[in-house]
Amino acid sequence: MSKSYFLSSLAFEVLVCSQCEKEIFLPGEGDIEKANDGDIIIGMHKMVESGALTATEDSGFDISPEFAPIVRSIINAKLIVKAMSSVRAYPVYYYISNDGAAFIESAENRKKTYRVGSVSNPELAELIHGNMELPSEDEFLQENIETFQEIIMSRGYDDSSEKSVLGITVSTPVEEAMQNEDVLCIIDIFSAESGEPYSRWIIYRLSLLEKTAVISPEKTEETAIYSHASFIDRISSLLEGITDDNS
Repeated sequence: MSKSYFLSSLAFEVLVCSQCEKEIFLPGEGDIEKANDGDIIIGMHKMVESGALTATEDSGFDISPEFAPIVRSIINAKLIVKAMSSVRAYPVYYYISNDGAAFIESAENRKKTYRVGSVSNPELAELIHGNMELPSEDEFLQENIETFQEIIMSRGYDDSSEKSVLGITVSTPVEEAMQNEDVLCIIDIFSAESGEPYSRWIIYRLSLLEKTAVISPEKTEETAIYSHASFIDRISSLLEGITDDNS
């Protein structure tokens, strides 16, 4: 993973929009419309201080070579992944392109500031997994499944908690959905071009196990036992889909 940068939300929006001719969704979008020329100039100088921009001899600015992959991934993104976890105060956005991914997250204890960086596609799944602090121990998974089945056989299964989780739709506000104490993480997947949702992944507790529900705009498509390996496979499938769309 490359170096990450701390930028004000305004400075970041100015930088990305200056390089992009089409409309693009950014967290906190709209700061440019409220800013005056002085705010934008200050933002440009802040980006030079942070290393995102370099000053040129003709008093202009160029994107630094280290920061360029971040902007390139955002501008060329095919999918936007928004991930929110029960252990985080803010969501993390991942802009995924053929050549790599950029991440954007609100910096804790820094008002209107983002931490942004880039990551190669092969590293993306582990980055999201680690950022969301998802369970990673698969060693005892089969044993837990067998124990869970024994409990169901002896005591029956109260599915009310699971039904509550599966009542969450793609349109349920993520802040509302995260109030369900069984939900560990919600991952929303959007088209970068249209902003339309593809699906919502909900990772939730189920007694001794965790499960993943994949929700489409129309219905619940599937539920499956969660594991670290299955999570990595799901992210990898997203990346393969991007490649297939452009082959």
